[in-house]
Amino acid sequence: MLNRISKKFIYAIPILMVVFGLTMIASAFSGPGTVPPPTGTATSSAVLSVSQGGTGASTIAGAASAIGGAFSGPNSNISYLSGLTTVLPRIEGGTGVASVGPSGNILTSNGSGVWLSQTPSFGSNGSITTSGSTPTGSQIVSSTYTSSYSSNGSFTVPAGVGSITITAYGAAGGTAYNGGAGYGGEAWGTLAVTSGSTYYIGFNGMTWISLNSVFDGSAILVAGGGGSAGPWSCGGGGGGSSGGGGCQSHFGYPGGGGGTQSGGGSGGGSPCQGYANSGGFGAGGAGRCGYGSCGGNGGNGWYGGGGGGIDCSEYWSGGGGGSSYLSPWLSGAGTSGGVNSGGGALQISYVLPNGGGSNPQYGSATIVGNDNDGTITMPNMTVPSFTITFSQAFSRAPSCVASASNGATVSIGSESTTAVTFTFSSSVGNAAVNYMCLD
Repeated sequence: MLNRISKKFIYAIPILMVVFGLTMIASAFSGPGTVPPPTGTATSSAVLSVSQGGTGASTIAGAASAIGGAFSGPNSNISYLSGLTTVLPRIEGGTGVASVGPSGNILTSNGSGVWLSQTPSFGSNGSITTSGSTPTGSQIVSSTYTSSYSSNGSFTVPAGVGSITITAYGAAGGTAYNGGAGYGGEAWGTLAVTSGSTYYIGFNGMTWISLNSVFDGSAILVAGGGGSAGPWSCGGGGGGSSGGGGCQSHFGYPGGGGGTQSGGGSGGGSPCQGYANSGGFGAGGAGRCGYGSCGGNGGNGWYGGGGGGIDCSEYWSGGGGGSSYLSPWLSGAGTSGGVNSGGGALQISYVLPNGGGSNPQYGSATIVGNDNDGTITMPNMTVPSFTITFSQAFSRAPSCVASASNGATVSIGSESTTAVTFTFSSSVGNAAVNYMCLD
C-alpha cells in the first residue's frame, strides 16, 4: 500500500512544479507584484514615440517640436501665451497691466492707474488737436512754422501768434578782377506781435523787415550787405553793428569805410585821384571810376559803406560793408559780420498754440503728452516731419512702428526715452499715420 502511494507522489511532483511555475508567471504580468530592476545598461537605436511615453525624437529641438514644448531660458519658439494668472511685465514682452485702455489701445498709465486714450490729428490748415483723457497739467500741443523769403514780400501774423523770430542775411557784394566780394552780415531777434499785423520784407543788398513797405527809420531789423571789390582789392564784409572796411589799393591807399549805427562809411581814394562817395542812410557810396575801371561800391545797410577809390598809381580799392541794425523792440537779438556768401535771405519762425492758424508754409509738429498709440491725420497738406514728445519718459528707448494710408509714406526717424520723430510724405490730403510705441 505505502509503496503504491510513494510511487503516485513521485509521479505528481513534475506536474506540481509546472503548475507552480505558470502561477508565478501569471502573477508577474497581471497582478500586483515586484519585478526586480534590471542590471547592466540597455541600449537601443530605436526612438520611443510620444504614444509610447517617449519624446519622439533623438534631439532636444526635435523633442520640443514633437511634444509642443518650449526651450528653457531665452528662446524664440513661443508664438503666443494664454491662460496666464499673473501680469507679464513689459521687460518680458508684456504690457505690465491687467487691462487695456477704454478704446482697446495699449497705452502708458499716467502714474495714477488711469489709462490715456489719445487721438492726435492735424486740421485742414496744419493744426494738431487731441481728444480723450489727458494727464494732470493738461496736454500742450503746438506747431512750429517757418516762412522763408528771398525777394520782396510781406508777412501777416496768424491768429494766436504772439511773437515771431526773425533771422536775416545781407547779400554779398560784387567781385572784380583779382578782387573778392565782401560777405553779407547776419541779424536776428524775437519780436512781440499782434495777430493780423503785416510786416514788409525788402532786399537791395541789405535785407530788412519793417512795418512800412519802403525802407525808412521804422525798420525793425536790418542785415547789412557786403561791399564790392575793386580790381586787385576786396570788398568789406556787411555788419555786425558796423560794416567792415574795403581792402586798400595795391599801393596802400584806403578802401571805403564800413557803415556804423549813426553814419555811412567814408569813401576811399587818394589825394592825387580824389575820393569816392561816402555811404548814407540805407545806401552805400559809389566807387570812384577812372583808368578803365572803378573802385568797389559800398554795401547797403542801416548805414551804407563808403565806395572804393583810386590811388596815385592808378590802382583801385574795395568798397566798405553796410551796417546791420536791431530795433529796441527785439529780444534775444544779435548780429554777426561777413557770414553770407550768397544772396539775401530772411526767415520768420513762429509757434501756433494748439496747432491753430493758417499759413502756406509748414514745418515740424510737436505733440506733448502720453500719446504712444494713436492716429494722426493730415488733410490737404504735407508735413515733412513731426515729433511726438512723451511727458512721461519710457524706462528705455521704445520700439515704434508706423503705417500710413491713402498713398502716403511714413518712417521712424529717431526714438528716445522721451520722444519719437516720424518722417512723412504725401501728395494728397486726408492721409493718416497709425503708430504704436512700446518699450
